[in-house]
Amino acid sequence: MPRRPPEERETTIVWDQATGDATISTADIRLIHRLQQLGVKPDRTISQYGRVVEAEYTVPRSWIRVSPPRRRTSPAQRASARRSIASVNASRKHSDV
Repeated sequence: MPRRPPEERETTIVWDQATGDATISTADIRLIHRLQQLGVKPDRTISQYGRVVEAEYTVPRSWIRVSPPRRRTSPAQRASARRSIASVNASRKHSDV
């Protein structure tokens, strides 16, 4: 079976304020596998050639997180942080004696 192009592998999340649930409709196989690993049973599935290609799940709303990407540090910032940690560790060694 040919793989679906990225524009056909979308995920939609609908928040239900009244029940506190979130409905996830996805054609992303990685997300389908992840939800299966968590033990979530799909409410509805669509299969092609005997394989699930789309699924819909209902999960607690608390499972859904939106977080910004981690900020990358520059080499200079990393070096400065290492020096600070080394300084703190050195001062602790001297105070233990």
